[in-house]
Amino acid sequence: MFWGSSSLDMKINLIATLIFFIVAILIYLFKKRILLSLFLFSLFSNFIWYYGLDFNLAEFYNLQSMLIFIRNYWPIINLILFIILIFQFLKNASSNKK
Repeated sequence: MFWGSSSLDMKINLIATLIFFIVAILIYLFKKRILLSLFLFSLFSNFIWYYGLDFNLAEFYNLQSMLIFIRNYWPIINLILFIILIFQFLKNASSNKK
């Protein structure tokens, strides 16, 4: 627990995730790039939950399976989204050259 209180830690994680969700929606509304907004939301949310959800907090709220997902599988999902984003960028760059 980073702040000494498990409820405060969970509130901070949820508020930060909500802020990143709003930022992702704004990116989509202004740039019309859903893959970029999805990737950024996933990346920043993973960052918050990766460092914000430690073993003690997961034990307190009975979130061990969420901790395993965040630590082991979510980074792989972000990597796949990043690779797809790079391929989309390269495809758009090559079509703009013609």
